[in-house]
Amino acid sequence: MKLGYLIRGLPGHPLHPPLTDATIGIYTFATIAAVADVLGISNNAATHGWWLALLAGLITTVATAVTGLLDWLTIERGTELWKTATFHALAMVTATVFFGLAALTALMLWVLDRSSPRSARGQERTPEPWDGVRQAAVSVSGAGEQRGAVCEAARGIARADSAQLWEVDEAGDLVALEMSGIPPRERRLRLPDAVRAELREDWPPAASGLLDAIEAPILGATGTLRVHLEPMCVRNRVAGFLAVGWNAYVSGPGDEARSVLALLAAHAALVVERTELERSARTDALTALPNRRAFEDELAREMARATRVQAPLTVALLVVFLVHTSIWVALVVLATVPLCLVLRPAVAAPASA
Repeated sequence: MKLGYLIRGLPGHPLHPPLTDATIGIYTFATIAAVADVLGISNNAATHGWWLALLAGLITTVATAVTGLLDWLTIERGTELWKTATFHALAMVTATVFFGLAALTALMLWVLDRSSPRSARGQERTPEPWDGVRQAAVSVSGAGEQRGAVCEAARGIARADSAQLWEVDEAGDLVALEMSGIPPRERRLRLPDAVRAELREDWPPAASGLLDAIEAPILGATGTLRVHLEPMCVRNRVAGFLAVGWNAYVSGPGDEARSVLALLAAHAALVVERTELERSARTDALTALPNRRAFEDELAREMARATRVQAPLTVALLVVFLVHTSIWVALVVLATVPLCLVLRPAVAAPASA
């Protein structure tokens, strides 16, 4: 077996044409992956893909260039075949230069990012998405802060671009209570009548069709390309939805992330229920006005603030005595019965005469 067969290939089966096809195919894939990375269609996977494809293409270019050069040297100069081969060689060399500069630029940016102080600080303590879960679980502060912690945790767990808590109000509409990331364009969404009627019933075990009907208006309000919903159920009744969205076409959260999102949605449902109970405890059911408990809480808060800032406090009281209806009825009866007893002899006297 001749040594030239290892470089040029067997007679009738040269090595340079298939190597050229492989190099062009690798560079084409690198270009497609780079475009996908820029457009945000697939951020992490596309970044690794076009970088590895560039490296493979540059390695393949070495073998392609060596075999092509040997074939080019065997062609008679000045002929049409020589001109075509020369143009082909110049085109491949030009493309290799540009792809090599792209690979070198990416390598330099990676080295600069790794050596920057900001990157070094990030290596010391990288915020974990589980931090938001722990904060939401152990937080004993206001309901608003707990809802914010839930949104931050859901966004980190799902590696999403945005997260919102949507509550179902008394009218059956969706209202954005809390959000993280890019805010939605609309914070109140009116659902179709059929969907609102289903939300008043118990949440079904298989509710994929209902989730799809709710997902459409949330996609329009947030402007995301993909959204995942987790129902916030209280005693088998849905109180709202935890939504996480991505600005790219992704497959959605994994199984572990879904289980954590379900726990966060359950925690958010408890927060919503507790907020409603607190509101009911501080509001009069008949007049919908703040009751005595709300007055005492507000008075204690204002007194503490006045003590802290050393300022006088003025309290204006408007006392309204509402007597129960039964008391008024009793007073009317007690006043009417003696009057009837007095008037009865006077009315009966003429008849007896």
